[in-house]
Amino acid sequence: WSSDVCSSDLMSVLRQALGDEAAAIIETVPGRGYRFVASITSAAPAGTAATAGGRALIVDDHAIVRMGVRSLLERSGCEVVGEAASLAECGERIAALQPDLLILDLMMGDQPSLPHIQPWLALAPGLRVIVLSMHDEEDYAKQALAAGAQAYVMKSGMIGELNAAIDAVRNGQYWISAKIGRAHV
Repeated sequence: WSSDVCSSDLMSVLRQALGDEAAAIIETVPGRGYRFVASITSAAPAGTAATAGGRALIVDDHAIVRMGVRSLLERSGCEVVGEAASLAECGERIAALQPDLLILDLMMGDQPSLPHIQPWLALAPGLRVIVLSMHDEEDYAKQALAAGAQAYVMKSGMIGELNAAIDAVRNGQYWISAKIGRAHV
């Protein structure tokens, strides 16, 4: 798949998540990509983050995706305690921050993240893992769940499905994106 298609799809998801604010925050630079034109601040004042959704760590190698996921999580009441852009950073942040929710990209650059899930679960008892992916194949979802994840969410459906996936895993259930179907795994 082309990185141009990937970037375009990700930008579409982020613009949807930001709603009317997107035009004032993201600028398209012809022939180059995208640029943030607004300052980034916390969505909530210090000490007021809701904990109803849990303490989340976001792991994706694309800053724009992390921003979009952060926006969705904070709007749903999750406290985002950290972000990581690599698998090594992820392990360090899990050990230091002890999140109870990990939002994890299936592929970090050219490295699959699934083999790292079990060691990370050992670092933070009670950690729940939601894998985000551009791939809509059922086999990837099965592999993610077999590796220890509780949910597999398509990035293309993230806006409508991430909150439902979080609710499911917080209640001890499993979640697979509707685009793939409710596979019995």
